Amino acid sequence: MAHAVGPEEDLLPSIRQLITSVSPSLQAAGTLAAAEDVLFHLEETDENFHRYEFVKYVKNKIEEVLGPLIEEKLENRDFNEHSKDPEMP
Repeated sequence: MAHAVGPEEDLLPSIRQLITSVSPSLQAAGTLAAAEDVLFHLEETDENFHRYEFVKYVKNKIEEVLGPLIEEKLENRDFNEHSKDPEMP
């Protein structure tokens, strides 16, 4: 049985990198609540956070998918505001 290689397969090394990097902090946390806290504040506490390939990938995907939607909404809002303003030429 052949195993298909998809885009998610390419993410495995970057996810492993992130997990390997945060594992010591998670193990030192002691409790599930403390481990969750470590993860919630990872960006603030890990100086390498923005260097992780998985973080770069997620950021790029967010910008790729949401960026155009946000731009469209802003343009529509600006257009609607200008069309309602009787002072605008």
